[in-house]
Amino acid sequence: QAADTYTQLWLGLGRLGIRQVAALGQIVAAEELDPARHELVGDTAATTYVVRSGGVQIEGVIVRRARLEGVS
Repeated sequence: QAADTYTQLWLGLGRLGIRQVAALGQIVAAEELDPARHELVGDTAATTYVVRSGGVQIEGVIVRRARLEGVS
């Protein structure tokens, strides 16, 4: 139920132009990192990263970068 509520919250915010920079749990390869969109925490020399905090963008402007943690 909590996961459904979280999803519904972001769907509603999306209608207002507020979106996540990246989805929670998404895996991002090192070559796909974008310093304007992603903030690295922990191991910064990993080859893959997992999204720990989705970040926020309002009408395309990033107000909080997604936080990614190295996993390998």
